[in-house]
Amino acid sequence: MMTMAHDAVMSGPEGQKKTKDRIWREIWWSGFGVEVTRFCRSCDICQRTIAKGRVPSVPLGKMPIIDTPFDRIAVDLVRPIFPPTQRGNKYIRTVMDYATRYPDAVPLKNIQAETVAEASTSQHVYQS
Repeated sequence: MMTMAHDAVMSGPEGQKKTKDRIWREIWWSGFGVEVTRFCRSCDICQRTIAKGRVPSVPLGKMPIIDTPFDRIAVDLVRPIFPPTQRGNKYIRTVMDYATRYPDAVPLKNIQAETVAEASTSQHVYQS
């Protein structure tokens, strides 16, 4: 219902007010306004065409200063790499320490829990 009311056939997506007016003529439910507003804000075309300066900037939060090495780390898995290495490794498990910015990368053949856990707990000789 909201998609049909929001996307006008000849002009594309309309704003929140026109969408609410179109739906209001046909049906109403509890929480109607909030749901229509959320739907309109999630519209891909509306997000791309909104005028600059209309979206308020969000204040940045304060990040805690991490002094102790390896007190907090970031762990990530890199997507499949194509083509795989000669040893069949297609993924990379990365770790970075927030305090020292020390990076660590381990090649992986798969991203099953056991493989990732082994890469995190054992010493690896870095060979591709």
